[in-house]
Amino acid sequence: MTVATFEQHVQAALDSLPPAIAAKLVNVAVVVEDTNREEPDLYGLFSEEPYMPARVSIYRRPLEEDFGDDPDELEREIRVTVLHELAHYSASTRTGSTSSDTRERHGADVARGRRARGRSGRRRGVLLVAA
Repeated sequence: MTVATFEQHVQAALDSLPPAIAAKLVNVAVVVEDTNREEPDLYGLFSEEPYMPARVSIYRRPLEEDFGDDPDELEREIRVTVLHELAHYSASTRTGSTSSDTRERHGADVARGRRARGRSGRRRGVLLVAA
């Protein structure tokens, strides 16, 4: 899969968010990167630093390595990962917590069935950034 196609799948996940959820996403950057240097098996990571926009990183290579044999499954897992990481953003805004206590890492060793699943969409405050 090309990087552009992967990014289109991430954008599709953002575009499919229900309006009520999308309206609550403000000042969030969604970034597609090849891998996480510290933990190369991660699919995604939510982080939020003081005075900075929240950041959702989606890691292309581990997702493609684990699900690339089936394009439909890869697209679904990209969506699941985007939604899962945005759920961390939602939790942090409800609790007012910072990255030190909300940051959670997800990788190939996490059971797929335990991941957050649900409907996905887009908001003016969400920015897809190509790394």
